[in-house]
Amino acid sequence: MPSTAEVVGAYLADAGRGYALSTLRRRVAAIARAHRIAKQPLDTRHPAIRETLRGHCPHPW
Repeated sequence: MPSTAEVVGAYLADAGRGYALSTLRRRVAAIARAHRIAKQPLDTRHPAIRETLRGHCPHPW
């Protein structure tokens, strides 16, 4: 810790193969919370995270 947005995005891309989008979003929330508790920055709106989540969403919205 801290982790970079790129590392979190890579983790999501790898983990996303077997999980629903809602599960991945919960994992991002948990990772972000751990960072806040440790007073470490993590931009969950970073393209590496956001675009990875979008890639797993089967719907355009």
